Amino acid sequence: MSYFTIKRSLFLVPTLSMMEEYKKIDKFMSLLEKSGVAKILKNVNNFDEKCKGPNGYNPYNLFAAIVYCFATSKASLRDIEDRCTYDIRVLYIMEGNVPAFNTIGNYINEYILPYQYEIFTLINKQIIKELQLDISNVYNDGTKIEANANKYKLV
Repeated sequence: MSYFTIKRSLFLVPTLSMMEEYKKIDKFMSLLEKSGVAKILKNVNNFDEKCKGPNGYNPYNLFAAIVYCFATSKASLRDIEDRCTYDIRVLYIMEGNVPAFNTIGNYINEYILPYQYEIFTLINKQIIKELQLDISNVYNDGTKIEANANKYKLV
């Protein structure tokens, strides 16, 4: 069963640039689907098929929108709420639903934070697998290695 899919498209005039953005978002959603994050989100305690609240947002699309907002910019809860309202890409992910900032905060605190290491480890592994990255040389401290050194460059 696919969890991270767009079931309802927005009624927008399709332009060439927007179709390219939709393809990028669909690739992002398929990456989340292949990563197996849905299994972790589904097994969280007190998890229903819809988020708690009067509107009942799709929890998988809400997770995808939160991750997309954090990945593309510095995002606060109110910034994510604004992007759900005004950014067509996030509107496409959320299928036109606009959650309030406190709904987003509650979702992060209840569903993402307790399992943050497992969730983002799965996402990172899937990114490494999809892009076929070589992670044999990883520098965590910001070390920069230059080929042509002089007195102002570190080798």
